[in-house]
Amino acid sequence: MGSFSADQILVKANSCIKKGKIDEACDLYIKVLNTFPENRRAMQGLINSHEALVSKHLKTMWFMRRSGQRETILEQAKILTKKFTHAFSLWNLLGVLFHDSGFLNASIECYEKALKIHPDCAAVHNNMGNTLKDLGDLDNAIKSYGQAIKIKKNNANTYNNLGLALMLKGDLKAAIASYSEAIKISPNNSNLYTNMGNAEVNNLDFNAAEKNYRKALAIMPDDAVANHMLAALTGATPDTASKEFVEQLFDAYAPSFEDALVNKLQYAMPQVLAKMAIEHQSKKSFGSVLDLGCGTGLIGLELRGSTQRLEGIDLSSKMLKQAKSKEIYDRLIQGDIIEFLTSAELDFNYYFAADVFIYIGDLFKIFSLIKDRNKEGGKLIFSTEHSEKSGFFLQQSGRYSHSKSYIQAICEELDYQMVHFSQVDLRKEREKLISGGIYLLEF
Repeated sequence: MGSFSADQILVKANSCIKKGKIDEACDLYIKVLNTFPENRRAMQGLINSHEALVSKHLKTMWFMRRSGQRETILEQAKILTKKFTHAFSLWNLLGVLFHDSGFLNASIECYEKALKIHPDCAAVHNNMGNTLKDLGDLDNAIKSYGQAIKIKKNNANTYNNLGLALMLKGDLKAAIASYSEAIKISPNNSNLYTNMGNAEVNNLDFNAAEKNYRKALAIMPDDAVANHMLAALTGATPDTASKEFVEQLFDAYAPSFEDALVNKLQYAMPQVLAKMAIEHQSKKSFGSVLDLGCGTGLIGLELRGSTQRLEGIDLSSKMLKQAKSKEIYDRLIQGDIIEFLTSAELDFNYYFAADVFIYIGDLFKIFSLIKDRNKEGGKLIFSTEHSEKSGFFLQQSGRYSHSKSYIQAICEELDYQMVHFSQVDLRKEREKLISGGIYLLEF
């Protein structure tokens, strides 16, 4: 087939497009590309045709995703990409669906295919950044967001995502600058002011943070994060952090949680608590264990070989996905600790809570439920951020600290025996070590 006949075929393909015969046009474009794979007119025609053919499917599938039917449309999208290989919008959707399902490497592959077809699509670069961020590849995530912004400068969502990545990287000034750009574009988005406030808290600019939390609440009065952090900055001490605050916090940090906590902040509390428990254990096995606020399963890794049964509970679905992938728990439950302790059949020899009570102020109800509802006596092992003041306090960080005298008072009222208490370094924060307390109580 010569170039003249290729041109003739392309003219015929364009005629088919005008008549709405897109499938026939696709066949003609492919015919040209089989002989002239570098023919730009044929390639662009095929891309446009595939986009047109999948457009009605895409609208339906995006709607289904929003309504929670992700597994169904994931399979549909896989099938469609086999037929419409040049529809970059379809590859983008499949990348988002893989991301939703936790298949992050597959998600990246889909975005790469989409960008090969349409390298200047800002939405794909943004979505690529989201997946890279969740993979912990912050440098490349930041590059992807930067490319998206270069293509489309007025997208507040991309600036917000860039701010989140920069915060995780620890570049707080750059994160604040990115949130500022997002706010200029979308000044009525409460989430942007909340994220700005979070960055300013980490940057120790508490006055600026308070102003931004108040702006967020003026737009969205029930913003859980803004409400909790404003209480922390203004000296209020609610009994506990809201479920919404804890869930949002740990869903956001789940992908990079272990790397940030263990590798960067020298967090070793799971090992410390497990070692302390072993030192006070007379039997070979801990028996049945409930890991309160199990997170990604760090303490489960320390305990699994020494338990007969290990269960975990956490509010964050994304943290639980990480824990599930370790295959160390016999059962994982998504839910609130107090609700679970109130309604479940409790038959555990040990309860562990590593850095969980830093988001719960008043511990009386938890201790009471464990003692009153567990089938027989057992042990409660946990860590706190330590305070020398009497009672518990919500700190400017948004976390609670507890005094030994407060824990002792609960023990006396509920007839717990404090077998062990010691002060330890919990982790680093802004290059300083946070003082913690570790406890072993018997009931």
